[in-house]
Amino acid sequence: MIKYLNISLLIIVFILLIILFFILVDYFIFNKEDVDSEEIKLSEEVARQLVIDNWGDCDEFTCRELVISVEEKNNLWEITAIYDGLFDDSVRALRKIISAFFEEGEWVLGEASITHRCQPGRGHQNFSTEFCF
Repeated sequence: MIKYLNISLLIIVFILLIILFFILVDYFIFNKEDVDSEEIKLSEEVARQLVIDNWGDCDEFTCRELVISVEEKNNLWEITAIYDGLFDDSVRALRKIISAFFEEGEWVLGEASITHRCQPGRGHQNFSTEFCF
């Protein structure tokens, strides 16, 4: 009698484990909330980290200051990164502008537009693609 009771309890536990498995599968696979990319906001901190991860930060060998700005345009985000005070005899600052959008849980960057500003007396003082001399 006890032998049949133990087998019955094992069957019941096994069935409960199967039910629990299907409940967990349903919860983790089918009940994921879809995040609308329009609800995602790109913060300046996240933008700064994206810039640093892709292009690097200022240090004692490259530049004095990295200035980041973020602007939303038509459901895309535009990141502007200005590396100012470059330790270069002709180029004073480098500006990179790139679009970013949120896709499949991560930020994706587009193609960067790169312009530069010359040192005083070495060419143009506005951001341009023209060379400094």
